[in-house]
Amino acid sequence: NTPPDSDPTLAGQFSTRQWFHTVFASYRKNVGHWETETTLAVGPQHFDGDVGEAARFNLDLVEMDARFEARQRITRRFRMTYGLDVVTDYYWVSVNAPQQTTEEVPLGPLGERQQLVLRNHGFEGSPALYVQGDLWAIPDRLLVTPGVRADYLSGYEGIYVQPRLMARMRVQGEWWLKGGAGLFHMYQQAPYNDPVLGNPKLRAEQAWHFTVGVEGRPIPFYRALKLELNLFYKDLRNIAVTDRKSTRLNSSHITI
Repeated sequence: NTPPDSDPTLAGQFSTRQWFHTVFASYRKNVGHWETETTLAVGPQHFDGDVGEAARFNLDLVEMDARFEARQRITRRFRMTYGLDVVTDYYWVSVNAPQQTTEEVPLGPLGERQQLVLRNHGFEGSPALYVQGDLWAIPDRLLVTPGVRADYLSGYEGIYVQPRLMARMRVQGEWWLKGGAGLFHMYQQAPYNDPVLGNPKLRAEQAWHFTVGVEGRPIPFYRALKLELNLFYKDLRNIAVTDRKSTRLNSSHITI
């Protein structure tokens, strides 16, 4: 009721709400040296929020996710896994909000920023294929798991191929050393890649993940107790930032 003098738009209602409903189904089947598993998840989601008189957003979507995975036992020491992931959704979105900036730039008074309006709906889908092998290089002592995943991200050009490698080594009894490295890609955070609220030419975020750790059971006769310690490092690339040089085309904000 009494907004600050520095930003008169911070008045009125402040609220956020979200809900979702999901139905999961799965089917498993074993035939000879093959194990297959199919999962399906379908359901609606809703998000909305108000920031006084400064911003309002509403998002409704129906998400449909499916995965098919087949595991093949080739030898006693080697197993292959093949998989298909499909993530899809149909969405309806509306936004009334000022121009957004990324975290490293102070936002400043919302009332001084140009108000942008977004009304959109559509369908997007992102399929992915992956394969990995589990090899006991030293039986019951050293497990090596190389793999690769290829993602098509809706709205981005090209296919993202991402290699991964994990390893586990038994040091003594129930104690294991483990480590891994892999390349990952993901969508830019909304609304930075939107044609109205951001820049549709942003590339997908990229990260190299590295992790090492140790896990084990300190009390052999009490297996319910398990200790685990992990250290990780991420090298992040293609992170969206706000550029001070920008131009406006047809009322849309395009970052240079």
